[in-house]
Amino acid sequence: MSARDLLADFPDTRTGERVVYYDAGMLIALLGKDLRARTAHEALKASPHRPVITGPVLTQVWRDGPATVHALAAIADDCTILQAKDDIGPIRGLERGVIGCLPCHRVYRRVDFQRAGRMLGKAHLPPKKKPDAVDALVMVAAAWHSPSLVLTSDPEDLLAYREVLDTHQIEIRSVT
Repeated sequence: MSARDLLADFPDTRTGERVVYYDAGMLIALLGKDLRARTAHEALKASPHRPVITGPVLTQVWRDGPATVHALAAIADDCTILQAKDDIGPIRGLERGVIGCLPCHRVYRRVDFQRAGRMLGKAHLPPKKKPDAVDALVMVAAAWHSPSLVLTSDPEDLLAYREVLDTHQIEIRSVT
């Protein structure tokens, strides 16, 4: 599949009707200048709804070093960081402080952490994979936006979590 085709099955990503989430693998692919990841990221700049990065995902990838900090900051500037009070809003073109997207302003609740924990316990992960709470929380947040699309470089564990997620309209695509 070419880089251009990555979002072809999801024209609603361009209108903002399907919100796109990045997991740590997508950020790592962008940092590695992966062509498909870069092409998808550039295409999503035209969507009214910015791609979403959860705080735990950004934490998982963030490292010191000028090149990494600069590159991640540039990627984050094109996205919305879920639940970050000082972040730019999720909808392009709205004034700062205007909500625009209620799921993007929702905070994790105890029931969401319990939901993620249940996924970790029930998911049939591929061999050599260990439960990943950050990925489980991405799936919980993506379910808030249903329909949504999660871009990743490693879909196997996300597919296992989606399989045991109680309700969702989440698609998962590999960028590599």
